[in-house]
Formats: sequence, C-alpha cells, structure tokens
Amino acid sequence: MLTEEQIYEHLNYKFGNPNMTLDLNLKKEWNYKKDKRLGGIAYIFYFNNGYKVSAIKNFGSYGNKEDKWELAIIKEDELVNVPSIMGSDIVKGWLSDSDVESILEKVEKL
Repeated sequence: MLTEEQIYEHLNYKFGNPNMTLDLNLKKEWNYKKDKRLGGIAYIFYFNNGYKVSAIKNFGSYGNKEDKWELAIIKEDELVNVPSIMGSDIVKGWLSDSDVESILEKVEKL
C-alpha cells in the first residue's frame, strides 16, 4: 500500500517535472518553514507585519515543468491580492528564485 506522499511523488513524476530542484536559493536570510508537500516542496515565509508568503513547487504548481515557483501572499490565513506586488493575480507562477526574493522584499515592506 502506497503512502499519500508516495502517491503524490508518483503524480509529480508522471505529470510534473521529476528533475525539479526543491531548494530555494535566496541571498537574504528569511524566517520560513519548509515542508514536503504534494510530491514537491512548500516554503512558508513569515513577516512581522502579519503577512505570509507561500512558494511551492509540485506536479500541479504553475511553472513546475520549467522548474519555476508558484507564489501566493497570505494574510489572516486567507490568500490576498496585493495589486502593487501581484498585479491582478492572487497566485503567480513561473517565478525564478530571484523573482521570489524580489516579492519577499516587497511584502516585508508592507
């Protein structure tokens, strides 16, 4: 019997990018938690202003086949749109490591 994580890893191999990198390489030290999620990885960044940012890569994330990140901004446990950062998107995909860090710097200043 496969575990839930093994099922997601299989889905990632079949529908995602089995060679995607799961480490987010950032220049600055950030407050975050990192967890395996849905056969991939999820980083949750925490800010003193009450915001959180989720950056994920798995078989269903926008950009996974290109080894890119999907990102969302969270406030009070709800996804929020911050137009000055995200435009009209609540979830933004196809982001490089440096794109993620740029967004983190903007959220930190909110």
